[in-house]
Formats: sequence, structure tokens, C-alpha cells
Amino acid sequence: MGVYIVELKFKTFIHKTIHKDDENSDFPNSNTILGMLGNSLNKIKSDQETYEFIKNIKLSSLFPKIGNEYLIPKPLKLPEKIKPENFKKIKKAQYISISNLENWLKEHEIKTDNYTVRNTLPGVAIDRINNTTALYLVSALVAKEKFYFLVELPEEQKNNLEIALRISEDEGLGGYRKTRGFGAFEFNIIDSKNTIFEKFLNNKNYNYVLNLGMYIPTNEEINRINDNCYYKISEYRSFDTRSNGLKPTVRYFEEGSLFDFDIKGKIIKTTINESVISGTPIYLKVNWSDIDV
Repeated sequence: MGVYIVELKFKTFIHKTIHKDDENSDFPNSNTILGMLGNSLNKIKSDQETYEFIKNIKLSSLFPKIGNEYLIPKPLKLPEKIKPENFKKIKKAQYISISNLENWLKEHEIKTDNYTVRNTLPGVAIDRINNTTALYLVSALVAKEKFYFLVELPEEQKNNLEIALRISEDEGLGGYRKTRGFGAFEFNIIDSKNTIFEKFLNNKNYNYVLNLGMYIPTNEEINRINDNCYYKISEYRSFDTRSNGLKPTVRYFEEGSLFDFDIKGKIIKTTINESVISGTPIYLKVNWSDIDV
């Protein structure tokens, strides 16, 4: 298995697909990224080959990269001692730098950068029966910085990852790809070895794992969740782009959730065109054993 950093530089507007999870983040989550990769690969590979790719892959959601600094979701365990003037900033912040993860509970840094510029674009809907028109507005983001996601997969599947990204870079990620050309990007694949991620991916001495994507636990894992875990649960619903069918609503643990056991998650295979919803995210291993957690 190998873990890679996929950096994206968006060439057009970004619009996250509007579903129930839309308020949690401005950026696509791990399942949306998986859908992009799977749909693109399926254009030239069989259904069976595509499913083999999907079931063996783990992803993070999309996060900003500021300069040379990779940002990760703010852990849901907050520092014990926070200066009053910083409390609102920390509560509001979505991300921290990965270099601050190990010391987050002691020496917390606050990232309040604006990673995007939000625009509202007009559109016109035409009634095909009455020929009447209606004005509507579309929310769109302009990326000021690069973004990235992590992917773990067998080495023999790396070529399929590159194929899927080549097809996806012009077709785009997120909503309004076909009608407005949103989400087009350039990409770069970097091996996580000898990067700051390697330390937290392969840490042997850790007592918490930080979830980086959509996590749907197995029944066994649900029974392991206790008062030492810090988490937030949300709902997610999406469409199958091939049939335009609506997939069932699922509940998942958000990015930034902390668990005191190694999380695995599960893939849900739906009855909508046999499409899948993946809840098997990548996570980072952090050692806070010298801190009262």
C-alpha cells in the first residue's frame, strides 16, 4: 500500500454539490472525490475493474494548502487553556497546520486565512412548456491557494489513479461541471514518504487518531466509541451521476473527529445502479500521552 498527496490547482470556479452536508464545509468531501475518480475511471474500464479500484482506496476530504503548509481539519478536542481573546477565533477556525498537530493542546496556532473568494453568479432557467424564464443565483468559489487530498491504495492501482485524474482534470470536481465548466483543475501526485505526513501516518506511539474524511463505522466500531472520543455526526446524501438516482441518506463522523482506536469504516453498496458510498477514510496518528486528555 502507498499513500500519496494529490495537489489540485483549480482553473475555474468551485461549487460543492448541494446536499445535506453542504453547510459543513465549502469543499468536496472524500466521498465526492471518490465519485469523481470512480466515474472517470469507469469511462474506459469495466465495472468490475472500477469496483476493484474503489473498494481498495482510502481518501481524505479536500483541504487547503497555504504556501508550503498543509492544513488539516481542526481537532474536535480543544485546548484546555485558551486566552479569552482567542476563544472565538479558535471556535470559528476550520483548520490548523499539520505541523501544529502534535502540540495542538499546548501551543495552538490559529489559521484564519481566507482560502477562497465567494461569488454569486446569475443563471436563467427556461420552462420548456411555457417558454417562461426565471432568474436564479449560483454560489461559486474562486480558489486563492492550492488544495490537496490524501489517497491510500495498493501500488498496482496507482496507474488507475493517474488515469482517473487525467480524465477528471477537465471534467471537474463538484457541482455544475457539465453546465458551467466548474471544478476544472491541474494536479500533481506526491509520494507521502519523506514528507511531514509520513510521521503521522506511520506513528508507532500514538493514543488518538484524527479522522480526515467521511467515516461510517462498522457495528463493532460503534461499540468501541466511548467518552474518550471527540466527534461530530452529520448526514450525507448524493446522486448517482449515471442514473441520476438519489442515494440513501447516511450518517457519518465528520473530519476532525478523534478516536482512541484505529478506525476502519465500511463501504455501503446501494440499490441505485449498484453505486457505493464510501466511509473508509484516511486518518493521522497523534501522540498526546504527555497531556491530560
